Amino acid sequence: MIKSPVTKVILGVSMMMAFSAAFAGPDKSPAKFEEKKAAKLAEIDKHISKMQEHRGCVAAAADHDAMKKCHEAMKSFHDEMRKEHEAKMGGKKGSDDHAHHE
Repeated sequence: MIKSPVTKVILGVSMMMAFSAAFAGPDKSPAKFEEKKAAKLAEIDKHISKMQEHRGCVAAAADHDAMKKCHEAMKSFHDEMRKEHEAKMGGKKGSDDHAHHE
């Protein structure tokens, strides 16, 4: 069981990158690919930025309460990202089928 929130985020980003490598949409034009690639890179950059922020928060934490606030902020970020993903995917939740990435 993975306990560290940072480890979970790293694993999540790695999994997203692996699944994203298999873009199987009907429109495989070079322009569409570049658009999808730019969007995916922006999403990854957003996650990396948040992880760096979380790391800084944990590094600066002077006690358990401060660290708990760091983890709560990261959990809120994850919840927000999950809701955005579900909205993009039409409300599909918990699906292992990533063929919906176009």
